[in-house]
Amino acid sequence: MGFENSLKGNTVYVKNDNVEQAMRKFKKKIQDSGLV
Repeated sequence: MGFENSLKGNTVYVKNDNVEQAMRKFKKKIQDSGLV
C-alpha cells in the first residue's frame, strides 16, 4: 500500500479502479462456483 500511495494521485486512482474491478470479478467467480 505504501508503494502505491507514493505514486502520483492519478496512477493510484487508476490502480484502485482496476483492483476494484478485479475484486468484483473474483467475488462473482467465487459466488458462481458456490464457494460462498
